Amino acid sequence: MCKKILVAAVVLLVGAWAVKKTQVCSYATAVFKSGAEQIRSQIPRELELSRIKSEIGQMDRDYQKLLRVIAERMASNKKLTAEVAAAEASRKELAENLLILTDAIEAKETPIAYKGVNYSNTTTAVGKAARELTLLKQLDKTLASKKKVLEADQRNLDALKDTLDKLVSQKREFEVRIAELEATEAEINATRTKSPLKWDVSHVANIKNDMDRVAHEQTVDILQGQLENQYGSQIESSTAGHPQLRAKPEWQGNHQGRPDQVMVVDFGYIIQEVGGQRGVRPVAPAPTP
Repeated sequence: MCKKILVAAVVLLVGAWAVKKTQVCSYATAVFKSGAEQIRSQIPRELELSRIKSEIGQMDRDYQKLLRVIAERMASNKKLTAEVAAAEASRKELAENLLILTDAIEAKETPIAYKGVNYSNTTTAVGKAARELTLLKQLDKTLASKKKVLEADQRNLDALKDTLDKLVSQKREFEVRIAELEATEAEINATRTKSPLKWDVSHVANIKNDMDRVAHEQTVDILQGQLENQYGSQIESSTAGHPQLRAKPEWQGNHQGRPDQVMVVDFGYIIQEVGGQRGVRPVAPAPTP
């Protein structure tokens, strides 16, 4: 009883292991196939076309192998054809000689000449004729067998030649099709170059706007420097000898973090630029010491 229970347990364990292994193999196959498809989808079409074109070129190796097999079959076929032709010639010669011998026996010729031998007695000639007839029958069987082999060999050779013709035609079709695919791919790439996508247009526009903004800031800085040079000399000459006026431009911070320029343009008045706005105001008198 215990032995039966042990055997049953082993069978169940083996069955569970087999099911689990089958599922694991199935999952592994599915994961491998999915990964292969993902990798294939990431390969550029130009590279895939190049790989296919290389595969088409390697079909020449198949031609070389097939040509070797066909050449061997042709040599065998040629030899067998020669053997059949020789057997047929021998059979024809034997049949003709046997017919002559039979006619001589029936005519009761004395002596009977056959293949350079004279038979003085009819019994001896009849025995020779019987042996030649047996040889003729054996030759017929051999010839029939060789013809069957030759026919089968010829069918095989024709099939190989047909396969070669199909391979040649298939390669030509592949070459034409790969050329069409390459032309289509080139046309697609040319169309992409002439007609950029919308996101490319917006990206280019953003770059242009950024460069325009930088150029504007540079222009403002240049003009500001020119204004400083232009009005700086006037401020220095206007404030000379007047201690109550500021002799040099004064810079003050504004809410934008940029300095405000204060320039004296006449006795008691200054031009002040605040936040890009320019105005004129009187200068406060200097305090009495």
